[in-house]
Amino acid sequence: MLWHKWHILSALTVSLLLQGASASEKNPVQRPLRAMSDVTVVLDFATSTYESAEEGECAHFGRYVNKGGGVIDAGGNPTSGGGIITTANGDQVFWQMASGRAEITGGSGRFEFATGYMLPGPPQDMQMVWVDDHTLVITYSTIGTGKITY
Repeated sequence: MLWHKWHILSALTVSLLLQGASASEKNPVQRPLRAMSDVTVVLDFATSTYESAEEGECAHFGRYVNKGGGVIDAGGNPTSGGGIITTANGDQVFWQMASGRAEITGGSGRFEFATGYMLPGPPQDMQMVWVDDHTLVITYSTIGTGKITY
């Protein structure tokens, strides 16, 4: 009899959890994004690629880490790319470069069905160092803004 009660309780709990999990998919809410961060970008002109690493803080992410990369043109401007933001609680947000901004394309946890975008703010305290004849490392701080729906 005890096993039967636990079985019913477990089924009820799973049902309630699934209803709560689908609420954000069914009723997404658009929210403003504002992130303060420190960024390091490595441009490799020999392979026409870049890698980026960012650490910052955002209301919806808490402390986060953003790792990305992609392709650059001859002037060092990104032409395509993408990355993953890992939030303070381990949820992830996926993004792709499109029209000069980071388009949010989903994620994990509460961001599984997220959409939106992030625009980089103007770089502050920028430093550029040539590591060799084809690799440029750029570091700066910035405040990005955008919108996220989840």
